[in-house]
Amino acid sequence: MFIDEGQRTLDEITDALLAWEEGGRGGGARQLLVAAHRLKGSAASIGLERVAKLAHLTEDLVQKAIDEGGEATPEISDAMLSFADGLRKFIERLRLGQTDDSPLEALAERLTAAATTVQRTRIDDELHRSAAAAVREDQRDSTLVGKVVFEPHLALVGLKARLLYEKLSNLGAVRFFQPPVEGIEELDELGDVCFGVVTVRPVEAVRRHVRVAGIKRMAIEPLDARKNRAIAAEPAAKTTLAGKPAETIRVEVERLDRLMNRAGGLSLSKSRLKRIAGELKQAAAGNREVEAVVARLDDAVHSLDRVGDEIQQGMMDLRMAPIGPLLTRFHRVVRDVARAGGKEIRLVIRGENTELDKRMIDELGDPLIHLVRNAADHGIELPGQRAAAQKNPQGTIAIEARHRGGSVVVMLADDGRGIDVERLVEKAVEKGLVAADAAAEMDRREKLRLVWLPGLSTAENVSDLSGRGMGMDIVRAKIEQLNGAVELESKPGRGTTVEIKLPLTLAVLPSLMVEIENEPVAIPMESVAEVVGVERRDATDVLGRPTVVVRDRVIAIVSLADLFGRAAASPPPHVSQTQTIVVFGCGGRRIGLAVDRVFGEEDVLVKPLDANWRNVAGIAGASILGDGRVCLILDPTVLIEDKSQTNFDPINNRENAP
Repeated sequence: MFIDEGQRTLDEITDALLAWEEGGRGGGARQLLVAAHRLKGSAASIGLERVAKLAHLTEDLVQKAIDEGGEATPEISDAMLSFADGLRKFIERLRLGQTDDSPLEALAERLTAAATTVQRTRIDDELHRSAAAAVREDQRDSTLVGKVVFEPHLALVGLKARLLYEKLSNLGAVRFFQPPVEGIEELDELGDVCFGVVTVRPVEAVRRHVRVAGIKRMAIEPLDARKNRAIAAEPAAKTTLAGKPAETIRVEVERLDRLMNRAGGLSLSKSRLKRIAGELKQAAAGNREVEAVVARLDDAVHSLDRVGDEIQQGMMDLRMAPIGPLLTRFHRVVRDVARAGGKEIRLVIRGENTELDKRMIDELGDPLIHLVRNAADHGIELPGQRAAAQKNPQGTIAIEARHRGGSVVVMLADDGRGIDVERLVEKAVEKGLVAADAAAEMDRREKLRLVWLPGLSTAENVSDLSGRGMGMDIVRAKIEQLNGAVELESKPGRGTTVEIKLPLTLAVLPSLMVEIENEPVAIPMESVAEVVGVERRDATDVLGRPTVVVRDRVIAIVSLADLFGRAAASPPPHVSQTQTIVVFGCGGRRIGLAVDRVFGEEDVLVKPLDANWRNVAGIAGASILGDGRVCLILDPTVLIEDKSQTNFDPINNRENAP
């Protein structure tokens, strides 16, 4: 529990510190105090005294800065970011079972050194006190319990309750606070607050210190004097909680995965029962008694069908988490790059509450970090350069997440210099990645796609973050591994936009079910553009491959045998004059797959191939259908990319294609 909570608290500390640096975005200094205090309490509760000491030093450092004017000096920021980074590494080692806390001593020294830069009339003795000493002092302190009743319909009552909590925190260690302090400032109605605090201050001093406007009645007394009374423990029924935080429980992701597999097995059994019920219904035609039994079986199967769908949807919901905690980490990334490069960059985040599969969020972190760093270091210009181009000296990077149909779209855009496609082509030819004659025939979209090639960069200088041409190919590979697609658009002098499109979950994939050569095949719906029927006589041969014109666009037609380089099955004796084509693609490229039949859309439970065999390029995984057959799931992105390596222009849909 400490590991999970500690990671989230460190994210809060980093975000709050960056807000404080920007001049108070979201009350950063106060958020820092609250987060550090929470970290101190949770660390001390499990005996991590050095961690508790660090958190205590952080509290004191922030409080001193607040008392001296509330500015976050560079020394304070650097020391606290080092504290967050060092503690994050320590927590990761804890996750691996390593408990060496000796590296934390250097962090304590840095926090102490930063505190000396804060000018005060006296040095706070508590700055150098260890967590162990704090615990021993707590044992000599007295515990006070109290209840505060607010005026009815008090404006900003949630903020006043938060202020009360912070005042109590300045007096000592708050051991009890009801309602929970998390999110309390968002409450519009709140009748009373109960609390318990360990402090050296007498009751009257506490009463004077915590008084805030809007309090109707207050009662505070030592815990020992309460005897059988329950001042601080009165039922919370009188407290109106608007937007009360939901109760949660932590569950290992592996357990959810196992349950998801069981739900998939239930779905398979359900499909088999439906098929058997249909067969019985046909066999029982004319026999009323048997027909009545079959009707009852049909009702039972229908009920099982509904319950099974609800279980599967419930399992899906359990796996979902907001993407916000991942996106807010990039404030730190942008801040570090801007500071190192002498730039002014503002990060805008929208759609923090958009939900995505938790496992997918974890996998999405690395590619997004690379894109953000690339935009900040490689895209945004220096303030002088932006001013000369009549742009705001402060650059902007925007990240937005939103649902679009059955998928999630994450868009990252900057207003920087953009990508010089001619320079990109020049570098690609120079490095031997593209032939000069082939480069001369490329349109702008094709030139821009060169950015995904490994080892290609247009940066004049190599920095710690970018310029080596390594990473963009890995970003695309990672997105495609998540069954997603990535598209890039850039305009010189105006900026670059990267759009990542992902399925909601890795567990279930909405797919178009087709049959090819008597075999079921699934095509992810996110890649399907349309299904068309074309007359075979309308197909023309270009460079040895059939093509058709669909909506004034030349589309190459391929078969499953073409895609995987195997011999095609013998054609049936009677061939229909109409061919069904599934057009799919990504990044503006299209390809048509010839199919025999289209069954419709279905959610398939994705099973990896490598568990029993090996991964195959162009195959995203497999699934089991209701009739027990194994169904392969195509990976259109890989298939199109593979075909794009040929000289066959229609697959790329170039404007100058024949």
